[in-house]
Amino acid sequence: RLGGRHIPEGLHTVTTFFHPKGAARFIDFTKRAFLAEEVERHDSPEGEVLHAKIRIGESIVEVSEPKSWWQPMPSMMYLYVPDCDALYDLAIKAGAQSIHAPVDQSYGDRSGGVTDEWGNQWYVSSPI
Repeated sequence: RLGGRHIPEGLHTVTTFFHPKGAARFIDFTKRAFLAEEVERHDSPEGEVLHAKIRIGESIVEVSEPKSWWQPMPSMMYLYVPDCDALYDLAIKAGAQSIHAPVDQSYGDRSGGVTDEWGNQWYVSSPI
């Protein structure tokens, strides 16, 4: 069984890590689109994000600029939020492109999806 005291406070057994080109812009986008909060951030003297932790809801994701061994790759995130319609609208206002507006799904969620400028897909969902 995995889990226990070896996991840093605020993290879980599985933690998503993004390596977008323009990590500072990515962090700013998540703040505007998903009401993220910076928990920790370490920048180089040149202003490059070396490592950051941002909280989206109850989850922390990690972010840094890509390196030769960590190249950018798009991901898909599924966020449970109190009001998916409102957060979908907020993400669009923050510059995301629509995949589809929120609709009631057969599996019991109302969800909509957006894509950010780095190619990540974000689905915002609320239980019906």
